[in-house]
This record gives sequence, structure tokens and C-alpha cells, in this order.
Amino acid sequence: MEDLCNNPLDDILFRLPLKSVVTCKSISKRFNTFISDPGFEAKLFLRYSCIFHCAHDWAEFYFKVPLYPPNSNKETESSVTLPRCFKLLAYCSGLLLLRLLKKSFLVLNPVTKRYQFIENKNCVVIGLAVEPISSSLHYYKVVCIRKLPRDDTYQFDIISSDILSWRKSSTKFTSMSCNFSDALPIYAHGSLHWIRKRNDILVFHLKKEEARIIKFHQNLPLLFENWTSWFGVVNALLTIISTSREEISVWILNDYKKVEWVLKTRITNILNSEWPIRIPSFYDGERLVMHQRKLGQHGEVWMYDIAPDK
Repeated sequence: MEDLCNNPLDDILFRLPLKSVVTCKSISKRFNTFISDPGFEAKLFLRYSCIFHCAHDWAEFYFKVPLYPPNSNKETESSVTLPRCFKLLAYCSGLLLLRLLKKSFLVLNPVTKRYQFIENKNCVVIGLAVEPISSSLHYYKVVCIRKLPRDDTYQFDIISSDILSWRKSSTKFTSMSCNFSDALPIYAHGSLHWIRKRNDILVFHLKKEEARIIKFHQNLPLLFENWTSWFGVVNALLTIISTSREEISVWILNDYKKVEWVLKTRITNILNSEWPIRIPSFYDGERLVMHQRKLGQHGEVWMYDIAPDK
């Protein structure tokens, strides 16, 4: 073990339960130094942390938490009063991007209660990309897509946490139809991904500032009608879950560069099929949490174990 270079050691430790990783500090001085390094702690924190959000109307984010100014660790400092109703626009690595009554945007860490306000833009859609710098600090970018007047061209505007002012990217995107679904955008492979109602994905690479389209598999049903689909990243793979009264199907983008979609799982053991509305809320490759309800009712929350199909 002492002869291992850091990259394989990273991979080994990430596969262990969090408690076991902490125990490994006692193996040797090298392990203690490696695991205690802020860079490793940041990556470990992102791997084991997540925010679970489930609401009757998921587009409206209701939550009460005291907010404190940036760079403040003192709970005794005065908190700010914000509207009760937030529009959840995006989330990434534990940070939330919220709209405050159409007046401004807010990037919020609900765990540390730190936040930053961002000037509002007249966006068609918006996305949040987060990169860890240390266990306590994150560098983020917010990308706004705006429609230019009198044509079908879309402009990308970018703002970052270190320079809180919008700038126009030289990249433009032209499409005869660019209606976006209500699915929240996903950040993966250095790119933001928005699902469009044409059953494809608009991709914007943050570093290269290049835009492209990823087509869905032809057998994928029409997605994101009545909140019956889920879009996310599981084990570094773009994943789409589509639900119906009869079955639940899980599709993965098995090859990101060649755009090869694979049907990974089909669940036919549907619980309480009398619930016509099925809203996937959480999926990690092993468990799927579903909010099942009838129109006008609160319904029930169920968890499916994927491997045994129960």
C-alpha cells in the first residue's frame, strides 16, 4: 500500500464507506497526511454529500433557514429577511441556484447558510456549475441562455463567483425550435446540459465555451410531461428515468463522446398502480425514490431496490 501512487489510492478510498476512510488515517503518516489534505477532503465531501428535495410542487422551493453574510461564521450576526417562496432553478455539488420573486438570483449553500446575490437576467434557461477548491470553498459559474431579438439565435452569458458581473460568450446557438423542458439542468463532463422538448439535450462546455446537441435514443418516450421523468448523473453517466403506469425505465448515456444510449433497467413490479402520477425524486443506481399520487392528492413516497426489483 505504501508504494501506491496517489491516483489509485484516490480510487480505492472513494470506494470505501466514509467511516472506513476516516479509520484509514491510522494506517500510517502518509495515509493520515493524504486523507487530511484539503483537496482530498473536498472531493470526498462532494462524493458523500447530497441534498434530497421532494415537494408537492417541486418548482416551488419552500424553506426556512437563517442566512448570514458571506465569509461569516457567527450565528449571532443579523440574518436577512428573504421571501418565503423561491423558484429552484438549478443545483450542483450542494449549492442551490434560486430565483427571488423575479428580482434577482441567489446562489446558496443551505448547510453553511452562506450565499451570494446575482443580478437578474432575462433568461430562457439558466444553469449552475460548481468546482471544489477546498473543503469549505467552492468556485461556481452560472450560465444564462438568452434569446436574441428578431431571429432564432440564442446567446450564452456567464457569471462566476470570483467576478460577479455578467459577460457575453462569443458562442451563439441557432435553432428553429428551442423550447426547453422543465427538467433542471445537469453539470457533468465539464458541461451544462439542458433537455429540450425536441427530445434532445443542449450541451454547453464551460471551458471551451462550445455548444452542441445530444440526441436521445429513438426508443426513449416523450420525456418530462407531467413531471414523470428524472434527469441526473449517476456514476458519472448521464441518466434518464421515464415512468408510466405500467413500467419504469432507466436509460444511461453509456458513451458520452459517441452518444450511445443504453437501456439499463426496466422495472415492471409497480407498487400501487392506482397512482397515475409517478414523480422520480432520487436515484443513485441502486435505489429509486418515487412520489406517487393522484391529481389533487398528496399521495405516498416509495423506494424501489433496483437489483431485486422490489
